[in-house]
Amino acid sequence: MDNEITRLDWLLTRIQLLDPPYQESEQGKQLYQEICKFVFEDHLYLRIWSEPTLNQLDQLFQTEKPSEDLFEAELEEIRKRTIAVKEVNDFFFGIVDPNTTSKNLCELLAKLQCLAENLNDRLDASGQLQEIRNQDRCDFEKVAWFLEILKDDFNLDLTAEDSIKGALESLKSREAVGKVNVLLVKGTAKAIAVSLHIKLQPGTGQVSCQIKASAVTQNRPMRVT
Repeated sequence: MDNEITRLDWLLTRIQLLDPPYQESEQGKQLYQEICKFVFEDHLYLRIWSEPTLNQLDQLFQTEKPSEDLFEAELEEIRKRTIAVKEVNDFFFGIVDPNTTSKNLCELLAKLQCLAENLNDRLDASGQLQEIRNQDRCDFEKVAWFLEILKDDFNLDLTAEDSIKGALESLKSREAVGKVNVLLVKGTAKAIAVSLHIKLQPGTGQVSCQIKASAVTQNRPMRVT
């Protein structure tokens, strides 16, 4: 993840801890304006494939909408990208979720790509999906492995799609060593998914903790890494 997106995530985390309307306070106004500069003036939204980040932007701009006369196209692109990335991540989750059948997985995949009618039966007969799920690997590796199987054995190459590549890279970044996801609940109406990054300084043994967060706006189960 590049430094600008990391900075945007930090700004979104900070503003989520404030109460709207954000621009009525000095701190909220400064955060909101810097977020808008990153997203619109610097066109950062074109590089974002992280569902948590897109969800936060969508929620922020629904709560306090920028001028539609100036940013109508950008807001529509963010909305479409948020939907597209959610569909990709639903598919990714279906790959690793043991309760998702091959039929259900193909239904999720059909939202992204036209499928051969017998793909479900062929996938079941191969036993490869179950083999992937049984492996002691992180979710990123399982998803990447399944995409390779689709490409090599089923002549279905999704790896060239920008949304697939972007969401897969985002998944990889969320599964870094020394990271765990927890929930921070604010009041009764808002919850924030907090990623705790634990770093151990070689030689001194000094431990430091960094925090990233995202608003929880969907019901897909969180997977703790």
